[in-house]
Amino acid sequence: MENENSKRKKMSAKVDTLNDFPDEILTHILSLLPCKDAFRFTVLSKRWISLCHSLSSLEIDDKGVNNSKDWIYFRRFMDKVMLSPRAQSLTLKSLDLGCWSQLWEDEPDDWLEAAKRRGLEKLTLFSFNLRLAPSIFCCKNTPPSAFEEHKCRLYASLFR
Repeated sequence: MENENSKRKKMSAKVDTLNDFPDEILTHILSLLPCKDAFRFTVLSKRWISLCHSLSSLEIDDKGVNNSKDWIYFRRFMDKVMLSPRAQSLTLKSLDLGCWSQLWEDEPDDWLEAAKRRGLEKLTLFSFNLRLAPSIFCCKNTPPSAFEEHKCRLYASLFR
């Protein structure tokens, strides 16, 4: 019994040492993870929530979203990541957004506008059936060469 308690104390001490790392190191660790996994780590500590929102590059896709219920969870996740008041004052240099699901409608407009307000420098979209608001192509900090599209339909009316 006593041996078990000492093991638990050692394990809890290890968890505490993880929180002792400086923000820069923890942010770097989080940046190496898929975005969804990085945000899952916020259950470890409230401090990690702000670290996740401070990530300057986000790679997000909807792979695995196969039905309406999955779509609702994905939209909630995106709202938390892109529209959170915590994130609005932080710079977002790069956004890679994969839109593979057939359930997309107008949702990305708000998320892309939020990314623009955060000083977006590079946007990469992967999409099959996604219509974008023309305003997304008017980013103050983003030169036209910073846009990449893969399998996106771009309508000529966007450029008039």
